[in-house]
Amino acid sequence: MNQVEKAISNLSSPDKNTRYVACMELRLADSLPESVIMALEAASNDPDPLVADAARLALAIHKHPQSTEEPPSTSQESLIQETQEEPRKWNPLAIASFILCILVYILWFFLPGILFVALAVQASDISAYSLIELLFGAVQFISSLAAIVIGAVAILQIKRSGGRQKGIGFAIAGIAFQAIIYIWLVFGWWYANTFP
Repeated sequence: MNQVEKAISNLSSPDKNTRYVACMELRLADSLPESVIMALEAASNDPDPLVADAARLALAIHKHPQSTEEPPSTSQESLIQETQEEPRKWNPLAIASFILCILVYILWFFLPGILFVALAVQASDISAYSLIELLFGAVQFISSLAAIVIGAVAILQIKRSGGRQKGIGFAIAGIAFQAIIYIWLVFGWWYANTFP
């Protein structure tokens, strides 16, 4: 009986020290057949922790002689390749938030004045202008709120994309400009009520 065969038989010994020495001897062996690997796997569940650790060490050496590190999985490799190969794409919601912000500014600053001049030329009664301005105010409020929500969703999508999307600057700009409009509205309401 050679040393490997003796060590295999000692793995089932009732003495824990004998089982431990057998695991260490098998760890130093050049190569082990599949049956010995299976015996070591059974010994890795030994009730004695020292024997179990020695069996796991022998398994680590003989099952992965080159390296104990696990190679990256196929999904990890494909994710790395996609990140390296695919160009970063613009997030559509970030662009939409910024464009909506520009449209709100156009509605806010230009259209009411143009309508006022047009109605003043046609008639002296400006009640129609007041109604139109009220409608524009409602549209501006809803559009501003939508731009903020869309911009916030865009920022979350870009951060979760793992670097595959861009446009966070547009989303932040859309939110910031809409916030300025809301601050201006609050200031105007406060000023009108404080200094009638």
